[in-house]
Amino acid sequence: MNGWPTDIPEKTLAEVRPQTRVMQIIHGALMVGVLAFFAVQIVRGPQFSENPSAIPLIPLGLAAGGAMLSFVMPEIVRQANLAQIKTKPPITTDALVTVFQTSHLVGIAMLEGAALMSCLALTGELSQVPRWFLVVPAVLLALMAVRFPRPRSVAEWVAARREELDSEKSIDVRLHRPER
Repeated sequence: MNGWPTDIPEKTLAEVRPQTRVMQIIHGALMVGVLAFFAVQIVRGPQFSENPSAIPLIPLGLAAGGAMLSFVMPEIVRQANLAQIKTKPPITTDALVTVFQTSHLVGIAMLEGAALMSCLALTGELSQVPRWFLVVPAVLLALMAVRFPRPRSVAEWVAARREELDSEKSIDVRLHRPER
């Protein structure tokens, strides 16, 4: 169990669908850009190293760093945006979806950058890479595909944040209740 509500009201799903559709379009466009660049590099013929045991540290480091940051940066952005909207009640579903959208797109942009850099490495511009390096952009594309936003997952995230915010509010009210 992931701690997310399983019974999402149809109203919440309806409210998140328009912004989720925008996220899906942007997410898909970022993936298509990487996929197109990857396909061009495959058709052109990647520049491989003569040494199959070579480890391309720079391209591999950029890909791994971008992949890790694609998980870290969205959480930082998400927490900062949640803290900001907490100061401006009432907190609407639209505001929560905007927080999700912004943080999601930051993460996908980090993955896109990592994937594009790994595709660039196939040109031989950064350094010569071994044949196994073809897996790196494919794995990053797969990671992008797995993180594709769906209305139900966005609605579950919104409902979970709403529950968190409501519980924080009730704790805050109890802590600041005047003594009798």
